[in-house]
Amino acid sequence: MWLHKWKSLRHQAFELAGDAFNLESPKQIQQILFSEEGLGLTKNPKERTVNQRRSAEIARLHPLVDLILSYRTLTKLNSTYLEALPKQIDLHTKRLHTSYHQAGTATGRLSSSNPNLQKYPHS
Repeated sequence: MWLHKWKSLRHQAFELAGDAFNLESPKQIQQILFSEEGLGLTKNPKERTVNQRRSAEIARLHPLVDLILSYRTLTKLNSTYLEALPKQIDLHTKRLHTSYHQAGTATGRLSSSNPNLQKYPHS
C-alpha cells in the first residue's frame, strides 16, 4: 500500500513539474520551484529551500511543495523502518528482539533499545 502511494506521489510531482526530476535532489527542486515555477521570493540561496520550516510558507504558493514533503516522509519511513527492521531479525529465532529497561527513564516508565520499538509510528 505504501509503495503505491509513494509511486503515486512521484507521478503527481512529475506531472505538476512538467518533467521527471530527482525528488531527493535539493538542487533540482530549487530549480523547478524557484526558477521554472516562479517562486523566486528571494535572491538569497539559503531561503530557496523546501524544508519543514519553510514549507508552510511556500506550500500555499504551489501544490508541488506538499507532494515533495509527503514523498520525503514516505521515503524516510521506508529507510528508517521498513528497510532497517528486517536486518535486525534474529536468524535463529526468526523474530525481532528488543531490550526493555525498567530504570531507563526519569519518570520510571519502561524504555526500549536494540531496536527501540517505542519510537516506531503507530497505526
